Amino acid sequence: MAHLYLVRHGQTFLNQMNRMQGITDSALTERGQHQATTLGKNLAQIPFQAVFSSDLGRAKQTTQLIQDQLPNHLTPEYRLELREVNFGEFDAMPIDQVWADITTGTEMHTQNDIIKHGGMKKVRDLMVEHDHSHLAESYPAVLNRWQAFLQELQSHHFDTGDNILVVSHGTLIRTICEHYGAKVYRDDDSRAVPANGSYSRLDLAPDGTIKLAEFNVTKC
Repeated sequence: MAHLYLVRHGQTFLNQMNRMQGITDSALTERGQHQATTLGKNLAQIPFQAVFSSDLGRAKQTTQLIQDQLPNHLTPEYRLELREVNFGEFDAMPIDQVWADITTGTEMHTQNDIIKHGGMKKVRDLMVEHDHSHLAESYPAVLNRWQAFLQELQSHHFDTGDNILVVSHGTLIRTICEHYGAKVYRDDDSRAVPANGSYSRLDLAPDGTIKLAEFNVTKC
């Protein structure tokens, strides 16, 4: 059985300003750099056989800082499939304003309300519905590119017992982990949102079975 460590990049300047950050990029803050370095130290005892990252700059920067702390230096593969969700015209907008805009006329007010009502699919459906640029990514599109990445992994890693490091983004990770059974809305649980510098672990069996083993583990 292989183990996939799905890491969210460290805090960025847009994260710090509480703005949406999809395919729009920004650099890691000093705190974000510290989060990535600390995570690398905490993962240093795990012998990784492969490293993959989103091709966006904040993920690349996080990957490098983690790699600097690992005993075996592997060449990362940068993948489009691991990019953050495309938020269309809502990208880089203030987060609270986005949720207010797309919940107008409903009993929901926040992203958490939307997820409690209909999961991450409902979030994507509402964003697509209200995006006048028609660029916002649909729920099926997000899962399809993740599945395409997994199919490639299965042919090379599922039956090897490999440890695989994958550096990606908050909404993508939240969507994937919900798909495998994670609770990703808050009641009193603040751990429902993947934190910057956190990891979640998926266990990948040779027969293609995937189980969520850990969600939103933070050691920063």
